[in-house]
Amino acid sequence: NCCRKQVLMGNTMFMQAKFTPNGLQLLTCGSDRKIGYWETLDGSLVRETEGSTVGSINCLDISPDGRHFVTGGSDFLVKFWEYHTADVMYVGTGHAAIVTSCKFDPSGSYIITASADGTVIVWRNPLALILESAKSSKSRSSKCSRESRNGKEENVENVSRRSGDESVRTVHE
Repeated sequence: NCCRKQVLMGNTMFMQAKFTPNGLQLLTCGSDRKIGYWETLDGSLVRETEGSTVGSINCLDISPDGRHFVTGGSDFLVKFWEYHTADVMYVGTGHAAIVTSCKFDPSGSYIITASADGTVIVWRNPLALILESAKSSKSRSSKCSRESRNGKEENVENVSRRSGDESVRTVHE
C-alpha cells in the first residue's frame, strides 16, 4: 500500500529527480535550467543552482558516495558537479545532440551518458575523460574535451556518432 509523503512544487517541468544515497535530500532538474536541492523530510527547497545557460537539464544522477553528481542537457554538455558546493568540476563535450540519459556505475568510477544522436559515452569519474564510445566507422567525428583545473580546455579524443547501420565499435583512450 503506497501513500504520498511529500509534494514538491517547482516552477518548471521536472525532467528527473534522484535521492541522495543517505535519503535526506533529493536533486531535481528540468526545463528551467536549474538544479534543485530538496529536503525529503518536509519537501522544502534548500538550494537552487543554475545548471545551464541554454535549454533544459534533461537528466542527472548522484554518485554512490553522494559527493558528486552529473547532469546532461539540451546544450549537448555533460557536467560533473561537486554536491555540497554545487561547483562544476568538469564539462564534457562529445555529444552532437541533446543528452537524454546519465548514470553512475555502481562503483562510482564511471559515468555513462546517452544522447539523441545515438551516441553512448562512458566517462571516467572524476576526470571526465572519454574511455569508450559506441560509434560507427561510417559516422562523422565530433570534438571531445575536458576542462582542466586551470580552466583551459584540453583535447581528449575524437568521438563519432553512430550511423544508421546500427554498427557499434568500442574505442579506448
